[in-house]
Amino acid sequence: MNQSIDDRMNPNPGRAKNKGCESCKTIKFCMNSWLDKNAVDAMERIMKRKVFSAGRKIYRRGNPSQSFYVVQSGTVKVERILGDGRHYVHGFYHSGDVFGIESFCHQSYCNDATALDDTQICAIERSQFELLSATNPQVQKMISQLISSELRLIEKRLIDRHLDVEKQLLIFLHDLTKRCCESFSEDRRFSLPMSQYDIASYLGVRHESVCRALKKMQRQGVIQKKSKNIEITNIDNALSPLHL
Repeated sequence: MNQSIDDRMNPNPGRAKNKGCESCKTIKFCMNSWLDKNAVDAMERIMKRKVFSAGRKIYRRGNPSQSFYVVQSGTVKVERILGDGRHYVHGFYHSGDVFGIESFCHQSYCNDATALDDTQICAIERSQFELLSATNPQVQKMISQLISSELRLIEKRLIDRHLDVEKQLLIFLHDLTKRCCESFSEDRRFSLPMSQYDIASYLGVRHESVCRALKKMQRQGVIQKKSKNIEITNIDNALSPLHL
């Protein structure tokens, strides 16, 4: 039996229990929330749920782009390793987020995708998705919605790059808080799944600048931080001048 590229790269990626989308706690964040029940049922039939432990590669740059993915739980880092060895972090993907959509435009992946913590994903083979979209207008429309969402995120990042490091970091933590707290609890305490080096790469700034900004935010009482555990205490007031 032929194995998919995902299974060849991860001999034991793990299979999550095949619970339905309606019972999934991330359904309201997922792309399937755009669909009616019939379309969701059709999508469920082509989804494969998998589990990746922290640090495992989901795919590598240059691998055939056979699938795209939805994060069910955990966090995925998508990055490109440059020729000089530097890592350029393209994005962090959390519950309900879609990644790997370059599979619609390229025959191979442009980046690496890595599970930052124990992560469950739903894998959707592009060929099956295209067959389904040919007969289901709602699913067909989803392709343009996914690409539009990704372009809006890229545009937002370009605008944010004009801000100083502290403001960029405030926005990053604010967005992360909304995702973590809306997904799991109303408490504004969570563990940062990514390193400060990853955050610096994502923001396009030096690691030392991120360290200084975090320490300043602690002194100002905006956050409380111990190792990777962080509590957001007063970020809304800090962000109010930015009208977010």
